[in-house]
Amino acid sequence: MDPRELKSALKNARESIKNKEFKEALRYCKEVLGQDKNNYNALVFVGVAADGLEQAEQALKAYRRAAEVEPNQPLAWQGLSGFYEKHPSPENDRELLQVYQKLTGIFEKDIDKKTETTKKLAHLHLKLGEPDIGVELYVKLFSEASDDTVKCNLQTELLSLLSQLSALTQDQEHMLIDMVDNVLKSDSQLDERVVSLYLDLVIKNKGSSDLEKSCQVVCEKYPGMKYPLEVSILLLMDRAFCSEPLLPVMETSLLSLMTRLSELDNQSPMLKAAQGFQSLCNRELIPARDCFVQVLPDLSSTVCVQYFLSLSHFLLHKLADAEASIKQCALTLGKKSRRVTVTIGPVSRKVKVLHIRILLHSGSPSSLQTALALTEELCTDGANPEVLCLKGHILLKLNRADEVEEIVNKLENGETRRTLEGYLMFQRAEYSKSTAIFTELMKQTSNNSEHHLMYAKSLWENKSSLQNNLQTCHTALLKSAKLDPYRSELFEYLGRFYSQIQRDKVKAKRCFQKAFDLDRTNEGAGEALCDLMVELGEEDEAYQLLLSVTRAASAGCCKWAWLRLGLHQVKHDTASTAISSFQSALRADPKDPHVWECLAEAYYKRGSYTAALKAFTKASELNPKSLYSLFMIACIKQTLSMLTEAIEEYKLILKDSPDYVPALKGLGETYVLLAKHHLSQGFNARAKLNCQDALQHLTRAVCHRPDLSCIWKLMGDSCTILHPLPTKLFSFTVPENLYKSTESEGSCNLDLLQTLELGARCYGRALKLLPDCAQLWHDLGFSLYQQSLRPEVQDAGGVAAKSAEALKKGLSLDPANHQIWNTLGLVYCNSGLKKPSLGQHCFIKSIQAESANAVAWTNLATLYLKNGNIQLAHEAYKVAQSLDPNYVSCWIGQALIAETVGDEDAMDLFRHTTELSPHVEGSLGYAHWVCSLLQDKTKRNTEVYNYAIHQMAALPAASDALTRYLDLVKMNPGAYNMFGLLMEQQGLYATAKEAFQRAIKLIDTGDILVNIVKLNLARTLCKLGEYSQAIIIYEKFGELDSLQDVCHKGLALYKAQNYTDSYRAYDRALEISNTDEDSSQIHAVLGMVAYKFGDVDGAKSSLFQSSQLQPASRHGLEALCALGLKTRDVTLTQAVLQELTGSGTDNSGRYFTVLQYCLLHDNWELAKSFLQKCLYESPENGSFWRLLSRLQLRHRHGNRPSTAAVCAQSALCLEPQHQELMTDITLGQLMDGRHVSGDTNNNALLCAQKAVLVNPEKLENWYALVSSVHSQSVMEAEPDRLTALLDIESRYLKWLLSEDKLPKDMKNWCRKQQLIVQLITGEVSKESLSDGLKENITHLQQENLKYLQQNDVQQVFNLYKALLADGGDEETSKTFARLTEEMTKKTSSPDPLILLMKAVILMKTNPKLAKHRLVDVLVAIRSESPQTPLLRSITRKCLLHVLRDNPEKEAELIQVLLTEATEDGDTDTVDYHQKLLKDN
Repeated sequence: MDPRELKSALKNARESIKNKEFKEALRYCKEVLGQDKNNYNALVFVGVAADGLEQAEQALKAYRRAAEVEPNQPLAWQGLSGFYEKHPSPENDRELLQVYQKLTGIFEKDIDKKTETTKKLAHLHLKLGEPDIGVELYVKLFSEASDDTVKCNLQTELLSLLSQLSALTQDQEHMLIDMVDNVLKSDSQLDERVVSLYLDLVIKNKGSSDLEKSCQVVCEKYPGMKYPLEVSILLLMDRAFCSEPLLPVMETSLLSLMTRLSELDNQSPMLKAAQGFQSLCNRELIPARDCFVQVLPDLSSTVCVQYFLSLSHFLLHKLADAEASIKQCALTLGKKSRRVTVTIGPVSRKVKVLHIRILLHSGSPSSLQTALALTEELCTDGANPEVLCLKGHILLKLNRADEVEEIVNKLENGETRRTLEGYLMFQRAEYSKSTAIFTELMKQTSNNSEHHLMYAKSLWENKSSLQNNLQTCHTALLKSAKLDPYRSELFEYLGRFYSQIQRDKVKAKRCFQKAFDLDRTNEGAGEALCDLMVELGEEDEAYQLLLSVTRAASAGCCKWAWLRLGLHQVKHDTASTAISSFQSALRADPKDPHVWECLAEAYYKRGSYTAALKAFTKASELNPKSLYSLFMIACIKQTLSMLTEAIEEYKLILKDSPDYVPALKGLGETYVLLAKHHLSQGFNARAKLNCQDALQHLTRAVCHRPDLSCIWKLMGDSCTILHPLPTKLFSFTVPENLYKSTESEGSCNLDLLQTLELGARCYGRALKLLPDCAQLWHDLGFSLYQQSLRPEVQDAGGVAAKSAEALKKGLSLDPANHQIWNTLGLVYCNSGLKKPSLGQHCFIKSIQAESANAVAWTNLATLYLKNGNIQLAHEAYKVAQSLDPNYVSCWIGQALIAETVGDEDAMDLFRHTTELSPHVEGSLGYAHWVCSLLQDKTKRNTEVYNYAIHQMAALPAASDALTRYLDLVKMNPGAYNMFGLLMEQQGLYATAKEAFQRAIKLIDTGDILVNIVKLNLARTLCKLGEYSQAIIIYEKFGELDSLQDVCHKGLALYKAQNYTDSYRAYDRALEISNTDEDSSQIHAVLGMVAYKFGDVDGAKSSLFQSSQLQPASRHGLEALCALGLKTRDVTLTQAVLQELTGSGTDNSGRYFTVLQYCLLHDNWELAKSFLQKCLYESPENGSFWRLLSRLQLRHRHGNRPSTAAVCAQSALCLEPQHQELMTDITLGQLMDGRHVSGDTNNNALLCAQKAVLVNPEKLENWYALVSSVHSQSVMEAEPDRLTALLDIESRYLKWLLSEDKLPKDMKNWCRKQQLIVQLITGEVSKESLSDGLKENITHLQQENLKYLQQNDVQQVFNLYKALLADGGDEETSKTFARLTEEMTKKTSSPDPLILLMKAVILMKTNPKLAKHRLVDVLVAIRSESPQTPLLRSITRKCLLHVLRDNPEKEAELIQVLLTEATEDGDTDTVDYHQKLLKDN
């Protein structure tokens, strides 16, 4: 394509673009580029066409390619700028920035295009957040421009640009101010936004004078702009803000500015603020406050508006709002965005001073401390008199008067100093001086409300001169109120003046209402207003006021309102809501005892006694001197039946206030209640003491207040409730001044009748004070009724008639009182009147008055039963039971009916009555049934007997019931007899003896019951071991006819060792016996008595006769078996054992079998095997385990472990009542070496401690404990524990040796153990031991052998030495046996020497038995009496002599003997064994 065609193609492309035929243009451009790919114009046209076809990427590539081809040509760059401007984005804006920069270089010579491009660049920098660069570009253009018109336009655009910036640098701010100043001097116009920014910058960077000039210029040039007017108004308000007086003064120029601004914009916030300022200057405080509140959202950064709002609140005495506003003002002042046209220093000081004033008037401790800190800050800049004065007022409120005086001395004479001095005098209660000072100040400044108020307060507090200055005080208060009508305190004082001085409650109420309306936080005004409303009868209005206050109150505030609201709610029976109110009051002041008392009262009224008790307790803790709190605590405890604690509380009150009548009355009433409780439980003596105490305190109360009928009634109750007590031996102590109406302070004793008469007199005094009280007439009638029942009353009928008259009087006052009708019925039925028909009528009337009346139904039923109408009685009792199932009398009635008709349920009914409550009829009836069932032999071992007696624990239940009965009825011999029988059944023979003796004293001599009771007494004496007294009683009867009595007489004679008479008695019993069973038992007893005679054959004959009868006496068989064992009659023994094991269910046959194996066959192992077989068959039999344990303890050989402890433990588990087994367990564990070191849970020491704990009276347990401690000390390795154990053992031994009941053998053992302990601890040295032993041996020999003669002992030794030498001849053996028998008779207890001699005798006749006896001797004499070494040696030699025939079989036992002999140094025994070996 030639150049012409290229031009033509480019031209066609241009025309196509012009016609918006972009595709055609692209086609032409492609043709050109096909020939010249770097054709600049073609590339530019491609970019334009592609952009028109919205092919952005192709257009951008084309423009960039063209710029690369010709970088200094503007066309491609202009295309790029147009493209980027058309497609804005952060990336494109950055690219556009470079494009503009390139174009400004290209248009360097073309001023217009350069200026235009530079402007675009500047605005792009502004858009990209780089305003400084943009401003610099404009400044550069401005400096380069030469044409004034261009410069003026650039300046205007630059100012507009600066006004759009969010923040300016300091240079930019100065530049803007200078430019605007220049523009203002020219004819050019400025945008209002620029003007506003200009004025704001002047405010920021220049003083108020410059600002004033700038505002004047702007206002003159632009009179239609409102912002300059607003700034001018702000400037004037700020100047007034910084002026000296608290209340600002308004300049006249401000009015013209406000007028001009209102013409432009009458809704301008600044105009509203100026109007508020104008109202404030005119002391129109409420409009001023409203204006400032209205404009505050729009002028939130304007300091003066917030200050003046706070000042308005302060002058209106809205201190909370004022403090909030001044705090916000201080915060705004610290911000950069604040608007203030004057210097910050004075403004800050002014704000702090106002803040101090607000905090000072608030008066709370925290506010005062904060205010004091602010004054300290201000005083650092210099001692300002105003600040010093404020500091003085703060210190005065903080009660730091000395510091205030120092400040007064620092201040110069003037109003400020005199004011502070007046406050100081008022604080010190020097009211005359204070009055004089404020009088002087009022003369100087008559329009100061504070001075008038303080003057009036000084007069008010000066009580001595108040009466002479009432009018002056009133005038001063009125003057002060006129000057400051928004001060609540003023109207509060006016209210007090009207209420306390002029007694004008209506005016006072208005003043208090005004005071409270002005300041809702003025608690004094609120309290007084509410109290006056109540006094004026406006309770509903007061209630609504309290509701409004409490609803608006925050938590922990308005205690006075919550308290009065709660009191109102309590008064109008809304205790639950009152509780919430009092709780809210406590949140405000949790340490106010009065509020706690009110809360407790609300709880008490609601019935929440426990909560009330806690609240009153808290109140008493806060105020220990509050009698009311202590009294209510006692009352509540009395109400809650905490009677003992209530008594203690009442006594605590009376300790400090002995004449406090409510406490005396409450204490007496509590004692009466406690007496009633004790009577219901059967504690009659306690009840009498309670009544005596009640009467003592009530007498003290009535001495102070004899006009109170309630006290006289309680005194009557304390005398009357004792009517159930027995007359005999009754003695009631009462104050002598009460009974005899004298001035004596002593006391006198009354019997029961006199006590009841005293109660009636007390009721009479109560009726004189309250004659229309029906209940008092009832109490008097009941007291007279009880008197009429006493047998010692001569005119019972007359007294009963008086009782009826009193009750009728009560009915005339209260005809519907069912209790009076019921008591009147009792009077007609039971007293001397004997009018059962009238009684029936009264009971029916009582039921009609109160249908749910179990007492009246029961009395009516009893009347029916008494008259023989059983069916009606049963129906009436049934109704009473349905009404009150716990009323015991109706159950007793049903039991009596069941007993009358012969029903078997009678006993269960009587038992049920004893479970419900003590009652004489129920107790006696149940005891009678129990005794009857016990005596009925036909019912023994029946299901009825097992249930009634065993399962229902009839014996203790009947005994307890009869005990209560006898406490009330002391003249019934039959009851005493039954009580004795019940005690006898339980094994309480001493108590049974006393009961029988009491019964005998009460029975007439001719009564048939006396013989029965005497025989019961004799039987009991016999069981107590008092056989001689029992025999005396039996002898008085002569010939007895009862088999049981004859047998008991024989037993008494037998126990008294009067065997002859005993035999005769049993022979007499055999004659009157009419059954083989009884005869068999009597023959057995005769055999035992014959044995005591020494008639063995006669005994055997009687016992054999007993065994021949059927059923044979088991005791007789056992005795016959024992006799066979004793006489070594194997045939007899085996025959009886066969009979014992073949008949009966007990284990006596097996016991005797064990004895047979041990005694007759000398086979202990066989006995042990037999017992083990028995245990295999009956492992639950504890007696077998016990016997096996004892067998193993007694016959253990060698070092083999024993199971004695295990057996004893098993027996104890099966038979827990046998606690003596603890000793056996201890011994078994000692034998097996069970110590603490081996097993901490199961050892000898622990078991010994348990045994002592269970039965400390048993000395055997202490022996075992000492042994266990000693064994533990042997095993102990730690020195400290060893010392402690030995010390414990020594103290135990010392105590045991001091016991008089200690047996001689155990005393010897204790001395030996004590010597060992002393030797181990070093108290006794080895050198001194020999001398001590000699002395001790001599002492022990004398102790052990004091019943033996020395020559007898020596002779015995010589004889059994001869026996050991060659067996001895027959004469020697007989002599030895004789001496043994003689020594046995001389010795009271088995002595080891005697046991040894008996064993030596058996060596010839029964060597096997001799072996076991010798082993027993070794066990018995181990570590015992002084002859122990010799006895041990001889016993070992005897045992070796017996064992010589079976050396291999008895090798283990022989080795044990030799080992012990070697340890004891017994060389004689070792030599004797060697001699036996040689002989064999």
